[in-house]
Amino acid sequence: MLDPYSDDKLDRLVLAAIIGWYILFAGIMDIGISFATKEENDLWWLQLILGIAEVLIGFWAVGYAGRSIAVLVIWVGASALARGISAIFLGFGLHSSGKELRKRLAAA
Repeated sequence: MLDPYSDDKLDRLVLAAIIGWYILFAGIMDIGISFATKEENDLWWLQLILGIAEVLIGFWAVGYAGRSIAVLVIWVGASALARGISAIFLGFGLHSSGKELRKRLAAA
């Protein structure tokens, strides 16, 4: 009888490779977006640093998926945490911009 879980290690390697490629492309996009929104975003450097780190980790993970499964799991958690924190900062920035806009509209 065939065991449906016999290729469990292969599944983990494929998942690690997919996550590695995702992190690599997400880092490239973050670097591009950070430079594109440099004028509007005061925290553009935070996104740039995150993008550079993602590209480095992505290259390392794509190089050999077997050694990076545990690191990729940790990196996905850390990346989600960093994105959440940057979204909170962005939200506060947008909130203060909305207040400033309302003040300017009331004064006009």
